[in-house]
Amino acid sequence: MEKRDHRQSLALAGEEAAATYLQNLGLQVITRRYRCKAGEIDLILFDGPILVFAEVKTRSATGLGRPWEAVDRRKMRKIACVARWYLADTGQHRRTCRFDVVAVLGSTPENFRIRHFPDAFRL
Repeated sequence: MEKRDHRQSLALAGEEAAATYLQNLGLQVITRRYRCKAGEIDLILFDGPILVFAEVKTRSATGLGRPWEAVDRRKMRKIACVARWYLADTGQHRRTCRFDVVAVLGSTPENFRIRHFPDAFRL
């Protein structure tokens, strides 16, 4: 149980660091951890008029691979499905959207290294 709690804490700290990083780039956070029946999206933001769905992957080390490698085709499809739910819930079907990935690597917020992949995938 302790290992799971540590992973959850690390993931939440990574999401917070990613949100701050993206805000410093000029993006505006709309929603954090949007949940629906299809799943969850970590961050939903505006980059000017573009609605951005951002998946944040946090790892303390690269032993299990680099954080962005965890966003495989299956994960991309799931994110897109959740994005469709969000667009339906908010009536924003005609808005231009993109999918970003934010990779956070480090064991504590003080040593996080962040790598942002804007428009990381398209469906």
